[in-house]
Amino acid sequence: MPEGAQADYQRAVRRLLAPTALSLVFVTAPGCGKKEEEKKDAAAKSAEATPAADAAKDAVVPEATPTEPVVAEKEEPAPPAAAGDAAILELVPDAAKIVAVVSLSDLMGTALYKGQAATIENSPFGKNILAARACNLDLPTWKQVVVASDPTAPTDAIMAGMAATGVGTKENIECIAGKYREEDPRADWKVEEKDGRVVVTIDGGEMMAYSAGDDTLVMVSQPWDAAVLERLKGEGTPAVTGSLKEPLTLVDRSKFVYVAGIATPDMATGPAAGAEHFGASFDFGERIALNTAISFGDPEKAKAKATELDTQFQGVKGMAAGFGIPQALVDSVKIEAKDHTVTVALSATVEEIEQTVKAVMGAMFTGGPR
Repeated sequence: MPEGAQADYQRAVRRLLAPTALSLVFVTAPGCGKKEEEKKDAAAKSAEATPAADAAKDAVVPEATPTEPVVAEKEEPAPPAAAGDAAILELVPDAAKIVAVVSLSDLMGTALYKGQAATIENSPFGKNILAARACNLDLPTWKQVVVASDPTAPTDAIMAGMAATGVGTKENIECIAGKYREEDPRADWKVEEKDGRVVVTIDGGEMMAYSAGDDTLVMVSQPWDAAVLERLKGEGTPAVTGSLKEPLTLVDRSKFVYVAGIATPDMATGPAAGAEHFGASFDFGERIALNTAISFGDPEKAKAKATELDTQFQGVKGMAAGFGIPQALVDSVKIEAKDHTVTVALSATVEEIEQTVKAVMGAMFTGGPR
């Protein structure tokens, strides 16, 4: 694969994987807010560090799914407790530049998940499922997870909201904290009740978690703490009517998984050069479908970009078989201009995706077809 094309591909992969990676930070990282280097330094300095501390990254924080976001204008701010159990997307602050929403209850009902369920439960992540089950948060209780961030911020600016039956109760949160401490005795979780909600202080305030009703928990890094507290009180501006209003028009919010965001500096070159906003929706049926929309703010720019991308795609389409990419996946690709956006749609079976990942990874490491 040519060096420039490989760099563009790697940027695209990072863009698609970012929300997933962020959500895994909250699901599996014991200190949540601590960077890995700080964890290693702390372990080196601790005379009582144990092998269990190294496994702490597999501790559990339950995930969660959607009530439909409510974006109607409010003339009066909601009272402090009114945000409880409301759509998590409404709690994302205006500073957010990207958001990912996963409807776990719907996703876990798909053939894709059911086919992988045993593998997941038998993987290293399986201990998280067992821990959640011990804290009254077995998989059937999980509903939605919403992860938002500002990847351009100088320090970690992240919010993860989880909806699961009972995830916001003090009893279950204390149970979760106990599971962290079992994995890493140095885990610093302080659970208390303040102003009618459960508040968790993690690592001295580097991360905070707040209940928003019995069935919702919101975790937030220090830079966004004040803004998320405002949203929990029904104050401030939500991203759905602010920073992410336009990006969210590019996705189908009825889908089980969708991602929307503002184009960031690393998208200034390559296929997305000139983009303003982007969105992607995933559908899970017999074939897994990905529909991506990239806004260029102008119909003529979008038309020119669609022509450019389609010409490039047609130029390499015939090479796909040589790289081991299934022809059915290649034939499913459609690139079009619609108003001020460029849409890219494709679909594949699980087997075709696995084959494609294997082929692309092989090409990246060998520089060409296998």
